[in-house]
Amino acid sequence: MQNHTSFGALVKKLAGLLERRQRVGFAVILVILAVSALLSQVTPLAVGYLTDQVLAAQTVNFAAVLPILVGILVVNVVNEVVKVLRRLIVEDTATRVEKTARQK
Repeated sequence: MQNHTSFGALVKKLAGLLERRQRVGFAVILVILAVSALLSQVTPLAVGYLTDQVLAAQTVNFAAVLPILVGILVVNVVNEVVKVLRRLIVEDTATRVEKTARQK
């Protein structure tokens, strides 16, 4: 028979395994996930805007397109850096939680 615990009880158990620093790290991870989700949406929007601008123009001016391309590059690089930071924080937190759980 399965033990049905509420979501709140599960969160309390998890919080009991986390130190204050780790709880703050968890909140930071949630913020990073939100930022990463927003940044992931910028690239398709920028590509769509760029396509509309290129198709609407009689001639393509590279100087007008360059800032959009640089923006896409910057957003993608920042998004990847954010993902790496998130992975490092998650792995560190998971390792510490596992260590704490084993000690308890």
